[in-house]
Amino acid sequence: MGFLSDVLIAITFALIINSLFFIEKTPNDLYKKLSHLFADFSYSLYLLHFPFLILINAMLLKFFNIDNLQLNFFESFFIFTIILVLTYSYAFLVYLFTEKHTHKIQKFLIDKLESKKIIIYIPFLFIMTFIVFNIVFISSFKDQFLK
Repeated sequence: MGFLSDVLIAITFALIINSLFFIEKTPNDLYKKLSHLFADFSYSLYLLHFPFLILINAMLLKFFNIDNLQLNFFESFFIFTIILVLTYSYAFLVYLFTEKHTHKIQKFLIDKLESKKIIIYIPFLFIMTFIVFNIVFISSFKDQFLK
């Protein structure tokens, strides 16, 4: 049944996407703006959704004692909606602070590479990344989630 339902969902969305091509478009079209907005942060969403969902699920289980398998349909749907909004919001914020500024970082790195000063920054960035990861991630979550 799983394969058949996946095929039906795929066909449904293919028909929806196909029908969107026939909507008359104007330069200020809401659909165009929304599609550009979601396309802009889709890579952040792709990268972050799974670890964020694992974190939210662990927090629900540990702090609120909520097990997704023991909820009725309406409770599950309510929690699903909140998690969906949180996931999209988190990915959008990460996009705003990181992915949106990649052209600035790229320009900075190209300028430093052309002037041969980047060799000084590489070990510094590696060491700082290692320190930040150890301090923030391991120290913060070790006691809470690894019991």
